[in-house]
Amino acid sequence: MRLLMLATALAGFQGMVRVNAAPFIRHQPLPTTSYVLDAEHQGELNEMRLFAKYSAAAYEDVKNWECRACQEFPEIHDTTLVSHHKPEARVHMGFLQSYNTVAELVVNAVSDLMRLYPEHIAVFTGHSLGGALAVLAATQFADLYMDWVHRIKVFTYGQPRIGNEAFALHFSSFHFAKVARVVRDRDLVPHIPPRFLTYRNFNHEYFINPNGLTIACQPDQLLEVTECSASALGNPHFRWGTHHLIYWDVKFWRYMPHALAAVQLSDQIIDAVDALAHADDPVHARPGSAPQSTESSQLLAAN
Repeated sequence: MRLLMLATALAGFQGMVRVNAAPFIRHQPLPTTSYVLDAEHQGELNEMRLFAKYSAAAYEDVKNWECRACQEFPEIHDTTLVSHHKPEARVHMGFLQSYNTVAELVVNAVSDLMRLYPEHIAVFTGHSLGGALAVLAATQFADLYMDWVHRIKVFTYGQPRIGNEAFALHFSSFHFAKVARVVRDRDLVPHIPPRFLTYRNFNHEYFINPNGLTIACQPDQLLEVTECSASALGNPHFRWGTHHLIYWDVKFWRYMPHALAAVQLSDQIIDAVDALAHADDPVHARPGSAPQSTESSQLLAAN
């Protein structure tokens, strides 16, 4: 089947996340229902990596862009949960406001194309906030066009939590052709907004572990699980920079203004905090100022 593709991108980082030093929690062993995407699953892995590149391309500067509404991006600070389609299903107010600026355009364009090309499928994909918007778009589209759900795929990368448990279950109830919520090792963004604000994510997690292996995390579960990426929540080494802006060989920061400097600064701050936290520990103590992380050094070299 051929593809129609909707790519959404992060419009901008706002605010700051504080990460406190805490004892390192190692990733837990894989539960029996999880599996590594090995050679047998190469096609599945290749598809996820392909749409990571499409998501990165959405950051490109589009010339002669005529969608004026798309350029009016509301504030995304507000984590208030508001109703979405179902009264009990509530989503992040800022995310929903952002999506609503383009919702009519997206739904009309995709539905017209799917009628025109009945043998094609539509792919909703995005990175970071773009992933949240892709999920909202896919959810609205599925609610409006139930007969086309089997022709929809959703791929997100470093996507934050979007709504409460009822919304996550509502999204999981659709029989999409494919859903992949990809999370890289120590990427912090998929763990915010925090659970204590009643946010929950749907599962469909594909976790890129510290060894670079991609793991399908308990695919039989509907809600986010405590293994895979969530098992490292006590790790003080979360990096929104290098681990949020690089997935496999896809470097999202290449398409984002000033992202490289932000990555470098973020990782230097984390290294400095880590050095202070372990100042009395001879195993972790580092003489002098905290060195630049290896990953951000590689980013600079690649640039």
